[in-house]
Amino acid sequence: MDSAILPDISLSEVDFHETSFFQTPTSTSPIPQLPTPPEVLSARQYTYQYVIKFEDRNLVVKFGRPPAVDLEEALALRAAKHAFPNNEVHVPELYGWRVLDGQNFIYMSRISGSTLQDASQSLSYLRREGVNLGPACSSFTRVKPFLGFLSRNDLLSHTEISFQIHATSTFTHGDLNRGNIIISGTPGLRKIVGIVDWEQAGRYPDYWEYCKALIAEPYDEEWRAAHWVEIAVQCYDDEWTAFSEYWSWRCP
Repeated sequence: MDSAILPDISLSEVDFHETSFFQTPTSTSPIPQLPTPPEVLSARQYTYQYVIKFEDRNLVVKFGRPPAVDLEEALALRAAKHAFPNNEVHVPELYGWRVLDGQNFIYMSRISGSTLQDASQSLSYLRREGVNLGPACSSFTRVKPFLGFLSRNDLLSHTEISFQIHATSTFTHGDLNRGNIIISGTPGLRKIVGIVDWEQAGRYPDYWEYCKALIAEPYDEEWRAAHWVEIAVQCYDDEWTAFSEYWSWRCP
């Protein structure tokens, strides 16, 4: 993939007019406009709400100040969508962004469904119904490591020195957990329809996805105990041993 497809995040206003949001039924129809940042802020129902859904427009706006909301997330969405045009990895479609008064506003498509975390059924039940993380997650490495941004987490430098100096650099979601995986469908026909929250995505050592996915959930939860992570991504047992020891020391 050519890094030239990535826009300049120093720009304060960007629209991707080729995306579905801006398409019209006829050439004379008015072009839809993204809601302005003041309109987004006025739609908040409570002060600490930083994701607004405009369901009638198939639109989600994520906003906030860096580092909570960085435009690197927009780059990750853009890169992943170009890498997987046939939705091998289900990524929200990036419509554009705005920057106003130090806040970033990222506009993306809304993916209907419920997260694995909010699903009323157990993970084991969903697996029997056909929910399979493998195809949705195993293709991340197809995004070549051209991305010019890395983790903003100081864990990267520590763990890289600690146990895998010669790791391969690869594109990584960085926060794969039950709350970021969306499923949909009727009983017996359920499937993964989206992977969201790409704010930690970037170029990381190849073990990073596995280690971060394990650390996201308690050991006795199904996500780890029933080996869902191992189904989704490649295992790195030695790296995980060092990573978990460091994490326990850093976050007792």
